Amino acid sequence: MTLTGADYVGWLLRANRTIGAAVPLRSGRAFAAAFRPGLAPSHITRWETGGLLAGRATVRRYEQLLGLPAESLVTVRDALYRTLPAARRPAHPAGEAPAGRLHELLEAATGPGPLTGHQWGELTELIEARPGLVLHPPRLWQAVAGKLLDELTRHEGTGWLQRQEAASRLLEHSTAGPHVVRACLELIEDRASPAVVEPMALLDVRSDPVGNAYVLRQLDSPDSDRHHRGALLAVVRKISDGHFEGPQWAQLARSLDATPADGDNGRLAATARAALARRFLGEAPAPPPAGLTPGPDDVGERVAAAVGVDDPVLAALVGQSLGTSVDERLVAAMTIAQSPYRDGVAAALLTEARRDLAARRGRDISATLQALTLLGTDIHRPLLFDLLAEGGHDDRVRQAAAWATAHCPGRFTDQQWRRILHRQATAWQDRPVPANESVLHGIAYGVGTDHHRALLTQIAADPRLPAVARTTATWLRP
Repeated sequence: MTLTGADYVGWLLRANRTIGAAVPLRSGRAFAAAFRPGLAPSHITRWETGGLLAGRATVRRYEQLLGLPAESLVTVRDALYRTLPAARRPAHPAGEAPAGRLHELLEAATGPGPLTGHQWGELTELIEARPGLVLHPPRLWQAVAGKLLDELTRHEGTGWLQRQEAASRLLEHSTAGPHVVRACLELIEDRASPAVVEPMALLDVRSDPVGNAYVLRQLDSPDSDRHHRGALLAVVRKISDGHFEGPQWAQLARSLDATPADGDNGRLAATARAALARRFLGEAPAPPPAGLTPGPDDVGERVAAAVGVDDPVLAALVGQSLGTSVDERLVAAMTIAQSPYRDGVAAALLTEARRDLAARRGRDISATLQALTLLGTDIHRPLLFDLLAEGGHDDRVRQAAAWATAHCPGRFTDQQWRRILHRQATAWQDRPVPANESVLHGIAYGVGTDHHRALLTQIAADPRLPAVARTTATWLRP
């Protein structure tokens, strides 16, 4: 079954109406009448089955009628069309919206205070509708992009996704795009900022000569493991979209072949090599060796069954939330998070993770822990605490747990974080290897997103901790 972006958007609308809505609106006829006088119920059916593309105005009307937070479904809709399979991605019509609102938002975006996620969405939609928009002086683009990226790296959940989509719209804009690429590179190169992976991964949106060359350089001779990871995240989509040219393809192949096969970066490089083979040789990915544990598709089917539905779209979304494409994992999990299935899926995934850990069958639970965080649930907080505060867990599991704490709903107490920090700082002092450095980096992020200022100050001042953890703590202190 081949699913398009329209299918996923339709599923999201249908799930929220037929399960999450008040009983009267679960009727297609009643919903059509409430949506707009004279609207045929067949329109509702076609929107919800992907037969008719649902525009932003349509999705906003669903939000209003179903009592959902403003822009919660619209932002996911845009991300679905941008990221997941979308054979019929809709074009947003260009038009001259009233200039007054554009000027008002641009003034706010270049001023001292933050913007809401809704304001960033509105501003970038207005810019998107003006493909030829030029700002004078041009450095205004840089100011807008810099502020947006700074906010992007500090937000979570829907707020993060709203800013991610806003940045992607600017990157796709003919005039704004090169300025946003430059802002991404400046943030990556800023040694006072720990934000490397996020702005590097954003470079996959646009085929830009400067951005393309930078990604290739970080693949060939990375400044750090984080630079390497960010470049690997960017390169998969760049391969699929044909961003490179001439000898760059050979350079890319050599860099991927030289990447060690172990660890997260090795798995990302394998995904990129498979994308390269598909592009030039038409090869399908190699099947997994016999005897391995079930893959994401099997998990998706089991999770859908555990939720109590026979729903191939839900199963596909769960599978994608655990798959090899990081972009797809993010958007798929956030799509489920905006559906009535969120809590059921989270409970089933937590059961899967605990079963894999108890059986010690070697299955990587990194994607499962990340998916649980992206679902906007704190159901896995106790498991994360056990993985980080108790001994006996391997590097891969501890790294997955540490990075799942950042932006995770809920909150550890100061005492819990101190216990985690003591355990993992001791591991770093006993064995100062990249894996233990990454764990402490993730912990610093988690302490920051849990807003423990005193502990951030302590981390920032502790010379026994790795520099990246101290830099992150300094950056995240309010």
